Amino acid sequence: MVCTTRTGISVSRSGSTIAFGIVLLTLMVVIPALVLVVAILVLRGRRKVEVTTLGWMGAMLFATIPLRNFLPGSPPIGSWIDYLVVLWVLAALVAGLVIFVVAWIRRGPAGEVV
Repeated sequence: MVCTTRTGISVSRSGSTIAFGIVLLTLMVVIPALVLVVAILVLRGRRKVEVTTLGWMGAMLFATIPLRNFLPGSPPIGSWIDYLVVLWVLAALVAGLVIFVVAWIRRGPAGEVV
């Protein structure tokens, strides 16, 4: 919404648009948290290595950009949201993938710890 005041033009968003953006950003933070929890549990040996989980983690990595594009106003590439949220989400997802692959390599072909 654009309002004209005595001092100039002021721009604001509706409450539902702000809530939508906050929920979407929260989901983007929860996704890598889940990936890291699963990867660390597998690395510590508390859960079994299942290669299909690697596909799930990869899908989360590729789902991040479409989620980012759903943000209200479709922010341009390089906006503050990319530096504050998207970059860290992608970094955490890649770290989770690396941790999981390390755990997978440590397990060896027969499933025992090498």
